[in-house]
Amino acid sequence: MGYDSVKAQLMTVIVYGCAVVTVVFWGYTSDRTNQRSIPIMITSLIMATGYITNLATESMKPRFFSCILMAMGGFPVMLLQLMWMVINTVSYTKRFDHPTYIPPGPYLCVFSAVGLAMFNILGQLFGIAGNQSYRDPPLYTKGHLGAMAATLLNFVVTLACFFYLKKMNVIKRRRLEDPACREKVEEERGLSYDVIGDEHPDFFFTT
Repeated sequence: MGYDSVKAQLMTVIVYGCAVVTVVFWGYTSDRTNQRSIPIMITSLIMATGYITNLATESMKPRFFSCILMAMGGFPVMLLQLMWMVINTVSYTKRFDHPTYIPPGPYLCVFSAVGLAMFNILGQLFGIAGNQSYRDPPLYTKGHLGAMAATLLNFVVTLACFFYLKKMNVIKRRRLEDPACREKVEEERGLSYDVIGDEHPDFFFTT
């Protein structure tokens, strides 16, 4: 961007300072509202706006502002996604061989066992792809286009997860209210979260 090495380092303080503020803000807001998907979608759009701004101009000041937007969106997204995954995977020892337990609904049964591993694998794969795409200096147009596309994809996937988890919660609430399921629900309440995880009748997914 035209700065010498010392000034360039000082300019990053502004970028990371803004990122710290937004991480704290969105972390606090998501906890207070018990929402993860909406903050993730908002911060994804902020990050995408940064990439669009960077691609739309070669002027230094707008491009520096775009870096701030990318950091303000990108850092909260990473933390909120990890928190969302962890809070919706109740148990890492969820079992399906328990003699009295039969899964009642179409839930993501394998997710509890492999969720954290898959989260990290996908994150590393996108990181590798990102490193390979930034090969056209000095504007790195291809890299920014790829990153923007991944950010918008993240928005779409988060939106789909939001509606899916809301649907799963509706199914679970209907089951709790169904007199025909009352005896089975009480039986499942006697099982621990370690055994049945997110299938426990008193557990509802955080959207």
